[in-house]
Amino acid sequence: MKSIDTSINSGKGVDVNYKEISLSRSIDGAEATALIHAAYVGDLEIIKLLLKAGAKLNDGSYLSNIPLIEAAFRGHTESVRLFVSRGADINKTIRYPSRKYPSKMSPIQAAANQGHTETVNTLIDLGANKATLL
Repeated sequence: MKSIDTSINSGKGVDVNYKEISLSRSIDGAEATALIHAAYVGDLEIIKLLLKAGAKLNDGSYLSNIPLIEAAFRGHTESVRLFVSRGADINKTIRYPSRKYPSKMSPIQAAANQGHTETVNTLIDLGANKATLL
């Protein structure tokens, strides 16, 4: 983590919103930022560093995940709380290219589809639209 903090604070113009093609299983073939990767593993310290450096919370497009959905999908409840407290769109949907899941997915759907009850309840408490679960 120290090397990431040093890189971000070095003043050398690190682009914390740079997108690369992801090789992780949940977002295979989709563009992913460092913040999405941190959400994938639930690393709160890295998430906080990236947010402090200006990483975008709601930047997702066709086949591009957003950090809140990635954290919800993985059941990282504390990351979900942090993202929402920092302004993540709790009801934003993304196109999810899978036969196993709906074609559009919101954070609450992502958590529910994976059986993360605590994360689902947290999202409801934070104001997520429960109607998308039906």
